[in-house]
Amino acid sequence: MAQEKNDVAWAKVQEKIQTGRPFTLALLKSGPKSDFDTTTAERLQKEHLIHLFQLHDEGKLLIWGPLVDDTDLRGIAIFNTADAKEVEKWLSEDAWMKAGGMVFEIHPWFSLPGLSLPK
Repeated sequence: MAQEKNDVAWAKVQEKIQTGRPFTLALLKSGPKSDFDTTTAERLQKEHLIHLFQLHDEGKLLIWGPLVDDTDLRGIAIFNTADAKEVEKWLSEDAWMKAGGMVFEIHPWFSLPGLSLPK
């Protein structure tokens, strides 16, 4: 009986996995430059958020957010493409990246479309 339940559960898992597809995960990290005055940092953050929301509105960026602990890893972003070069181009246009306050690391990522965070 337990084995039968496991077989059914495994069949459901395999069915769901078949709907998966590749995405791109970006890790946003502290960059080499950190000596920004308050006015500059506020401007860069504003431009950074506008850029991220624009990418989201265009369907390129699915989900993103900052990490809230005190580490060099500043945030994550999941892009709606498996094309790392395209993601690199989009992230290179970000104000923090251009100013050297952040750098990024890109990784191929696999997930199931439709998964989401609760409201």
